[in-house]
Amino acid sequence: TFIPEVDFSKVYLRARIYVLIYASVITTAILTSSFLLLMFIGLPNFYGSWLMVVYGLTQHACLAENVLDHRLNCRTVYMNPLNRFCYWNMNYHVEHHMFPLVPYHALDRVHAVVKDDMPRPYRGLIEAYREIIPALLRMRREPGWFVQRELPKPVSPPITSAEAAVVQIAVLDWLELSQAATLARGHAMRVDHGPRTFAIYHTEAGTWHATDGICTHGKTHLADGLVKGDVIECPKHNGRFRVTDGQPVRPPVCKALKTYHIENRSGTLWLQLTPAPSLPT
Repeated sequence: TFIPEVDFSKVYLRARIYVLIYASVITTAILTSSFLLLMFIGLPNFYGSWLMVVYGLTQHACLAENVLDHRLNCRTVYMNPLNRFCYWNMNYHVEHHMFPLVPYHALDRVHAVVKDDMPRPYRGLIEAYREIIPALLRMRREPGWFVQRELPKPVSPPITSAEAAVVQIAVLDWLELSQAATLARGHAMRVDHGPRTFAIYHTEAGTWHATDGICTHGKTHLADGLVKGDVIECPKHNGRFRVTDGQPVRPPVCKALKTYHIENRSGTLWLQLTPAPSLPT
């Protein structure tokens, strides 16, 4: 579900290359009676990778799945400077998922800005594992159970801007996009209508396109991504879709988006709610 079938051969080829590298290193070590090369290639996966597991399990273990609010399925864990350095500040994991274009070195500064709108951070690895280990044991008995994070009450009013436009008028199967005219070329905007959400694109060429708003792979909103020509890059895992037909053009996305017609009626943009017919792949 995560790798397109057309790329299977690339996966097999890379796996065989790795096997060849490891076999060559082991053979060289035996022939030279020296394990020095193994200290650099192969063995680090055994004596170094355990720390990544210790860090990585704190990210999402036992939290909610398939939710759009990353505060419910991620943990931010305070760590000492050494662990933060080894982990590239990824202990600020809620912030990383909510603002994936922020570089790692700045995640602590993002946390300082948004922490009042976040769940309470864990005060260290020990506190995080005091929750994770009992939760894992309980999930063995109750597979549908998960840790529910308590969210703070909003401390500021919701943002109203072109990036989070409100659809004002609905006529039969069409919606008037009242704020779309302010969207600059090469950008995307979010449009919500009832339970549905869309992404509207204004390409550098001046054309308008619309797709479902949520990425089919990472369940994040595409309007937060980058528009490159007629392609939108998802901000979460950097997969790409063509905005003209919704087709995936770069892994890890595999499933296409639904697309929708946009009409310009005397300077006002209208979005058709019925999806456009799918094109053959």
